[in-house]
Amino acid sequence: MLGDVLTTSALLAPLKSHFPDATIDFLIDRPALQVMEGNPYVDNYILPKASFKNSTVDVLRLALELRKSRYDVVIDVYGKLRSQLITALSGADIKIGWKKNTLSRFYSHPVQRIKNPTQGMSLAIENRLLLLEPLGIKPQPIFPEIYLKEQEVKAARLLFQQHGIDQGRPVYMISLLGSNEAKTYPVEYMAQVIDYICSQKPQAQILFNYLPSQIEDARKIYGLLADEHKEKVHFDFYARNLREFLAITSLCDAMIGNEGGAVNMAKALHVKSFIIFAPYLNKANWFGNVEKDHVAVHLGDFIPITTQDIAIAKKNPASYYRKFEPKLIFPA
Repeated sequence: MLGDVLTTSALLAPLKSHFPDATIDFLIDRPALQVMEGNPYVDNYILPKASFKNSTVDVLRLALELRKSRYDVVIDVYGKLRSQLITALSGADIKIGWKKNTLSRFYSHPVQRIKNPTQGMSLAIENRLLLLEPLGIKPQPIFPEIYLKEQEVKAARLLFQQHGIDQGRPVYMISLLGSNEAKTYPVEYMAQVIDYICSQKPQAQILFNYLPSQIEDARKIYGLLADEHKEKVHFDFYARNLREFLAITSLCDAMIGNEGGAVNMAKALHVKSFIIFAPYLNKANWFGNVEKDHVAVHLGDFIPITTQDIAIAKKNPASYYRKFEPKLIFPA
């Protein structure tokens, strides 16, 4: 997932700073490569075959191929069977990964995850940084970065001009829908959020972010908007690929909406964000209290949420989302 890849990329700068002469290779699924493009701390990307996800034979073949590189250190951030096998067979003297199951005994340095953040970062980042401690690198607040080329940003500015988007006025990207129903703020509530933005920012220009498969829900939200606010939405303005989306997002004043990959990418581009977390998620896992220019809201910020509620909300998100009315998040 793009958010996981971005979070993992926070390890790279400390690694390169501590070991400036080291070669850093990054094993990554091809679809996620676009968010890593231009990262100055990676020397080589290793892209497994598509069949790698479902073929143990392909995993073993890749593991034996990587063994030839004679790595000094292998860090298993993914922590699933595929990456555990690759790490175990790597031949590296230092093998770092999560302390979680019997395969962990193949690591030279199994690391125990913490349950509560201590540095003010998200738990996802803080736990990943713990994987660097066996190398003598102490955790310091750091956040993922996305690197764009000047020509990519220039092309995005031209697209704005072609679509009549005035960069002298506020431009807000709305993360309309989550990756699934359990991570999606109700469409009628999202329409109310957009109406509120437009009423508070009369000069606002609104861009919609959604997957092609979600276009009907996007149209439904658009249809629920007040008529005077529909004209502020550039509904047909849509990025043709992920890099174009990143460049477009970098020119926006803020990303607003459902927690997920789009928001994480906006944050990595230093774009302000307002994030609505799904009721079943633990906000601390993906949001830290030292993040400047970013605000996140969770139903638990407004009403008591128990561990049992979290479990129920994952199975029946609609009942908890209904409690998460927009009036809760609008300023009093």
